[in-house]
Amino acid sequence: LAVYRVEGTSAIAHHQEALGSPDKGLVMTPAVLCSPVTRDCRQRLGAPDSVIYDVAFQTERKLQELGVKTCGDLQRFSRPELADLFGKFGLELYDLCRGIDDRPVEPDRPRKSLSTEETFPVDLNTFEECAEKLEELFEDLMAELAQKESIRQIRKIFVKLKFHDFTRTTAERAGFEPAPPAFRALLTEAFARTGKPVRLIGVGVRFAEPAAADAQIPLL
Repeated sequence: LAVYRVEGTSAIAHHQEALGSPDKGLVMTPAVLCSPVTRDCRQRLGAPDSVIYDVAFQTERKLQELGVKTCGDLQRFSRPELADLFGKFGLELYDLCRGIDDRPVEPDRPRKSLSTEETFPVDLNTFEECAEKLEELFEDLMAELAQKESIRQIRKIFVKLKFHDFTRTTAERAGFEPAPPAFRALLTEAFARTGKPVRLIGVGVRFAEPAAADAQIPLL
């Protein structure tokens, strides 16, 4: 978050964390948070199609059925309506879509993972199409790693697929270095699970936990 000039509540900061690392000096306001995001802007920020983040798959599916894609769409519903639809989480959604978020922001917290993904305007129907896009995403991921986390130890690598019906699957392995053959093997595994048309591909790494700064030094 050090590169941001943040205005508004902590929801804005969490929103920026979800976007990754937007352009330096970008100002995020509640109006931006709760407005639809154009495709050009999403691509510039590296954001997915929806601007509603951190929801479970079942919740995402229900939001899709309700025609909700942005925070602005969600504001049509009253607090009781959201509570009836989503239970206790509906009360939290009511606040979050209005930029109300009291969670503390931890700007110095080490990230647990780093990934890049792309949503396609036309679904990919074959493994070969997916493999071609995987190569581009791998290059993007390696550039991000070199720029942001060049010295972190990598614990796992993963490939995420989202299909045309909004179902998703993730294949991951521990002990592998990020390399094209390893990611291709994960793509093979993930694609073979369903064979459905692919709407989104993501590739990424999960980092090992950093050693505690105040860890006790062995006496011997």
